[in-house]
Amino acid sequence: MKKRVVFMILLLMAVTVLNARKNIKFFWSCGPQVPQTIRQNILNDIKSSVISSERFLISNEEEIQEIAFEKKVESFFTSSDSIMSSIKDSDYIIAVKIFDYYSNNKIERGSYMRDDLSGDYVFYSNAFIPVFKGYFYSYDAFTGRYVVDKNGDFVAGKNGGYYPAGNGFYVSSKYEDVFTESGVSVQYILINAQDGKKIFEDTFSGRFSGYTVKYTYDSQTGKTFIKQVPESSVWTAVSSGYGEHVYSRLRDDFMIKARIMDFSDDTVYIDAGANEGIKKGYLFISQDTLGKMVMKVENVNPQTAEGKILYIKRGKELKISETVSEIKDFHDAWILGAGLFAGTELGASLEFKNYDIYNEVTSCSGIDFVLNQNKVQVSGVSFGFSVYKNEQINVFLRTGVYNTAPFIGAQAKYLFFGMLMDCSISGKFRAGVTFSF
Repeated sequence: MKKRVVFMILLLMAVTVLNARKNIKFFWSCGPQVPQTIRQNILNDIKSSVISSERFLISNEEEIQEIAFEKKVESFFTSSDSIMSSIKDSDYIIAVKIFDYYSNNKIERGSYMRDDLSGDYVFYSNAFIPVFKGYFYSYDAFTGRYVVDKNGDFVAGKNGGYYPAGNGFYVSSKYEDVFTESGVSVQYILINAQDGKKIFEDTFSGRFSGYTVKYTYDSQTGKTFIKQVPESSVWTAVSSGYGEHVYSRLRDDFMIKARIMDFSDDTVYIDAGANEGIKKGYLFISQDTLGKMVMKVENVNPQTAEGKILYIKRGKELKISETVSEIKDFHDAWILGAGLFAGTELGASLEFKNYDIYNEVTSCSGIDFVLNQNKVQVSGVSFGFSVYKNEQINVFLRTGVYNTAPFIGAQAKYLFFGMLMDCSISGKFRAGVTFSF
């Protein structure tokens, strides 16, 4: 018991060193045309996302002037003692450049506003023409005249002409809409402070495009309303999302590794936790010549975490101290599947499947179709429950309704192929081969 406790302590010490929080020094530059609020929003967004991950520490930041930014970054790694002394206490450098800010307003003025309920003008041939409301007309080709027709496509103008009503109606009301386009770009570089090598570089842009002043006419009250978007909302729109983008890149390059401390049934315990930045929902994989295991973290403690196995290759054996590595995504088996049937008749099925941790189907339900006189028709519903399975073969007991009659049966599958036998209470027998995925 004493040896096991010592072993666990050594594992925790090892993983702490392996996943020690990286100290990042933060340098930034900002073009003079960028509003201070946008600059501060972007910097706060990046820093808060990086810090909240609990994987990294950000030390004091330094500002670099916009001029010759790239040369300033390169100068970090010269032989200058003063420059090296400013970064020697850091593991990595994030250099952020905020630039290319723009904000353009396009004013759209007019004297008529769209209102199909109470409008008494139509727009035709680049002119607004007053019309008689409530009367519609259609053209009678025999008489060559427009006649009253409530389903007609024309309205009568007060100038004696007739005009298409399909373009809508307008009221006389002045407006001055403002359409705003705004944006800013952020370039960020991650550099190893020890050897000066660039790990990655990327550029991310935020954009806003929409009406910041918009007039609308209320036909109920006959009043014009103005909807305004404050400038602060525009700035928030163009300065959001950078932190998640930067952190996502950092996470790709600093995936957490841990070791298995213990396991039982479908639960795995690893020797890394919140202190290393692990959060609930994170995915880890263990892979060797026998296959792979994927687990999802369910509970997190400061130094340990507990996960549930999502998938494990049949035959793979987990081992104490086996390494697991973080992954960002895991694509599980298809929940929705389809199958074809050929035998006493031709048919198909649309299936919903449940899987175990081996990605082997434990049960399925679906809608069955049959080809009848060159037409595809719904023939019933079916349910299947696995009663035996190994790496290749899966045997199901089946039940359901076929052509309004209940049935029971069995199906054996080998990879994508199988054999099916059903018998309904009315005595109808069905058998054949299947192909499904």
